[in-house]
Amino acid sequence: MEEHLLVKRCLKGKASAQHLLYERFKGRLFGLCLRYADSEEEALDLLQEGFIKIFRDLHQFRGDGPLEAWMRRVVVNSAISRLRKRKWIRETDFDWDQLPDQEKEVFQDRMDAEELILLIQRLPKGFRTVFNLYAVEGYSHQEIAQFLGIAESTSRSQYQRARKTLQEWIRKQEVSE
Repeated sequence: MEEHLLVKRCLKGKASAQHLLYERFKGRLFGLCLRYADSEEEALDLLQEGFIKIFRDLHQFRGDGPLEAWMRRVVVNSAISRLRKRKWIRETDFDWDQLPDQEKEVFQDRMDAEELILLIQRLPKGFRTVFNLYAVEGYSHQEIAQFLGIAESTSRSQYQRARKTLQEWIRKQEVSE
């Protein structure tokens, strides 16, 4: 079924259309939720909250872009809202001086996406959230600061620390292989 027809049927309250919409996008949106959650259970909660908001706000979808992009934004905003309520940005007691000065690219051809997601999930919540919003979702540090109610410099430092942590973990993984 075409997206615009699916949206129309969902807006009319057709359960079969809502089920189809859920089934069509749940996998990709769950993957998105995993990047913001500490566990699969939390990711499932985020997914459920996201779909509740999607169905509640579907009338706001104007159709001037892809439905999936709009749905992703709703889910990301839902995850950010949850994180903001929990006052999630904290400094960690990670020893930043142990990191080498020389940088390597975080994303390497020989590391598959699943391995990278597992590493990202290990990051402290603040680092993980900013890393996902900047590197994966493509938001600017200014936008991230506005979303999360933090300073732009905090967004930048959280991203850099996340990136350096991931680089170090990748280096350690390569050495142990």
